[in-house]
Amino acid sequence: MTAHTYEHKYRLAAQFARRFQNEKRERAEKDTFWNEFFAIFGLDRFRTATTEYAVKHRSGHTKFADVFWAGRLLCEHKSAGKDLDAAFEQAMGYVEEIRRHNPNDVPRHIIVSDFATMRLYDLKDDTNVFFPLSELPEHIKLRHFDFMDGITHELRQAQEQANIEAAAAVGSLYQAFRSDGSYNEHSLKQFLIRLLFCFFADDTLIFEPGQFEGYLKKYTREDGEDIGGTLNRLFAVLNTPPERRAQNMNTELRAFPYVNGKLFEEQLGEFYFNAELRELLLQCSERDWAKISPEIFGNLFQSVMDNVERRKLGAHYTEEGNILKVIDGLFMDNLRQRFQAACKVSGKAKRTAAIYALHQEIGRLQFLDPACGCGNFLVVAYRELRRLEDDIIGELFAAGQLLDISTMLQTHIGQFHGIEIDEYPAQIAKVAMWLTDHQCNLRTAERFGETRPSIPLTDSAEIINANSLHTDWPQADYIFGNPPFVGSNKQTAEQKADTQAVSGSLKNAGILDYVANWYVKAARIIVQNPNVQAAFVSTNSITQGQQVEALWGGLLPQGIEIHFAHRTFQWTSQASGKAAVHCVIVGFRQPARHTGAKYLFDYPDIKGLPEKHSVQNISPYLLDAPDIIIGNRSKPISGEAEMVKGNQPTDGGNLLLSTVEKQALIAAEPLAAQYIRPFLGSEEFLNNKERWCLWFHGISETRLHQDLKHMPQTAQRIANVKEYYNEDTKEWEGRLHSKKAATKKKAATPHLFDEIRQPASGNYLLIPSTSSETREFIPIGYVDCNTINSNANFMLPNATLYHFGILCSTMHNAFMRAVAGRLESRYRYSNTIVYNNFPFPFAPQSEGRPAPAAEQKHRAAIEAAAQAVLDARAFYRQEAAQEGLPPPSLADLYRPDAPFTRLHQAHRTLDKAVDAAYGYKGGHDDGSRTAFLFALYQKAAAEAGKP
Repeated sequence: MTAHTYEHKYRLAAQFARRFQNEKRERAEKDTFWNEFFAIFGLDRFRTATTEYAVKHRSGHTKFADVFWAGRLLCEHKSAGKDLDAAFEQAMGYVEEIRRHNPNDVPRHIIVSDFATMRLYDLKDDTNVFFPLSELPEHIKLRHFDFMDGITHELRQAQEQANIEAAAAVGSLYQAFRSDGSYNEHSLKQFLIRLLFCFFADDTLIFEPGQFEGYLKKYTREDGEDIGGTLNRLFAVLNTPPERRAQNMNTELRAFPYVNGKLFEEQLGEFYFNAELRELLLQCSERDWAKISPEIFGNLFQSVMDNVERRKLGAHYTEEGNILKVIDGLFMDNLRQRFQAACKVSGKAKRTAAIYALHQEIGRLQFLDPACGCGNFLVVAYRELRRLEDDIIGELFAAGQLLDISTMLQTHIGQFHGIEIDEYPAQIAKVAMWLTDHQCNLRTAERFGETRPSIPLTDSAEIINANSLHTDWPQADYIFGNPPFVGSNKQTAEQKADTQAVSGSLKNAGILDYVANWYVKAARIIVQNPNVQAAFVSTNSITQGQQVEALWGGLLPQGIEIHFAHRTFQWTSQASGKAAVHCVIVGFRQPARHTGAKYLFDYPDIKGLPEKHSVQNISPYLLDAPDIIIGNRSKPISGEAEMVKGNQPTDGGNLLLSTVEKQALIAAEPLAAQYIRPFLGSEEFLNNKERWCLWFHGISETRLHQDLKHMPQTAQRIANVKEYYNEDTKEWEGRLHSKKAATKKKAATPHLFDEIRQPASGNYLLIPSTSSETREFIPIGYVDCNTINSNANFMLPNATLYHFGILCSTMHNAFMRAVAGRLESRYRYSNTIVYNNFPFPFAPQSEGRPAPAAEQKHRAAIEAAAQAVLDARAFYRQEAAQEGLPPPSLADLYRPDAPFTRLHQAHRTLDKAVDAAYGYKGGHDDGSRTAFLFALYQKAAAEAGKP
């Protein structure tokens, strides 16, 4: 048997899943199941793996693994409904015995199945994925089963490295010419794009194999001085039809094919080489460019550009797997399902008609990436459509309908449109589409024996070189891509103007990430033409915090709905520098013209694989919940005590002290000791770190004036708060030179913090404004009023144990995880978004409202459990002191892998008490809790009226 293509494996896997979807008998059909599973990958199970493989246990007994492929795979099968955890443990027992007796045969992967479900484990990477058998085709497409073809993660990395090395080689050529300083940037980049085309053409049968490389070696001198002219003559030939070429032209030059497409039309002038540059050019041409992927090479090549320039444009490079997440959810999954349905139509004539109709429809579809960069989304989308079309033609061929492959092919690159602000990536995108079309034609020829010709180039993707936000978008059925994301505080003046022009009608548009403009523009097109659907990769900030109200509060009333989404995940680009970005994918449409299931993809590990869920609705927070938007609220909807932000110094660091600075200041000015207080930011609070501040609040100005006469260093610090000359920037800084009028006004009182909210007595509950996403709970705690809280935290003055218990609970943290903003992937707590909108289980106690007995009982249970959490923290600090160890910080105590079982149990008890107070009996997952709390919020908001 021979290895199958991905599209063929996808089809076979779908047939396999349908065949065994209702099977339950392990003994009767187990062997058939695994034989056909291996056949999906073109493998003969009989020749590849052993069934009932004998494994001798150390007890002396012999047991039998269901399927064993030495060094690669062990399978264990159970009847439907049996415990697959036990099956995995059984399989691991076999692996350990194999390791003991034959270490070279230890399999890397384990699969356990009960027909309905399949679980795949990678023992080397310590990863696993569970899924219903019906989703096997999707997991093959996600390359989870590449190991069946002998493709390992390490091999994929090697393939990716080949792309990177090729880009680096051409990049070196670019840098060499650029450093000369005499070449026009446009001409240089166009010259390199032509070389790129020739490199690919030499190894992919556009040219004769090695034709370009051989011509360079034969007709250029080793000193390289004649290469520029030689290349220009070749470029002119590639742009000239055979019938118009000179009769006395060199035979080998005349043998090059006519390319057309205007790629070689422009006169660029001559590029001058030397021996070193000639050798570099030949090294590039000698690479096997057939192994290079057009869908990512352009982005890799883009890394030779100025990195600062690309950062300003907000460019991020999307890996193929993430592109597939977008296009599969937007249109490919639907088209594949419709094709499978057409293949099942009864009656040959009707079946052929259904397949033919779908084929014609696909040929009419139009696709747009309005921020296309180097075209990787367009390339992958076109490639996937052509793979599907090959399957369609295969079915029509089987039905006796195939006459001429060139007329049967309906999908063409003219259906694809892109807009790119940068000229160079726009040119790469156009060439990448030509090269991909050629690769697809080769694959079609390999399957059917013939295909349409790739050259001369008679068709082209429409790539518009313009600012997408200032340009009318071409008509399209599907809009998709990875628009630039730039936070509102990092946008250039031009980008802010773009946001005002596109999204200015939205409330609070100024806080939106730059990517939101593409959502707004796409939504307007969808409203005008409800047949259109869109999906973008975006920063997760547009589905969190204040931006939800700003963006989705404007889109949802227009009838826009989210029909599929990937919650926050992390990807790193294959471009130089590998930007790690926390992303979401959001697909949206108008429901009037579209029906069908909605799918939400969740990432238990943001660096791992998604779990797919069919849901009733996808909210703007990417939850299976109603379309409720939590906006800023100035007062707590619960009626509880107000939470306020900490104290903001705005002091240029002059009122703040490290421990060393504190000690030095007191040594020089002992009088300063009475004005120094502990100062807590999030970092200090969570990690037991020390910091200090000069605190003069409540001190009479007369006393301060007198004392400062004896504290010249302190006086200078205060003066610097007002203004000082920065030697590094060569500018005057300080409050007096602030652009904010309110801050400038505070220059009159430079000894005081800019914003003061410190409680005068008692204690307060400190809530850090940022906290790691890996923590189950945001660590909060009580702090004495003499410790100054920074603006990096929030505080709840004189909070009771009841408040502490509620805010420490999973209920509150689940709500926070849903609605809070993010700083990268870390939680960003907000009093106005999170606390003020959070529905407490009971109304606040007051003299006029005595609590019923049941409520008193619940409050008492919460308070007791809250105290137990505090006691558990104290226990571990005391234990550390007794053993002469530093006390564990809150960051230590709340690490997800920390072994503090007493604290874990205290939180579980607290959760039970809080759940009971709410009367909550739903699931333990965040989604169930959040849906429950959103319903309470909706009721409370209706009763409270507007925020």
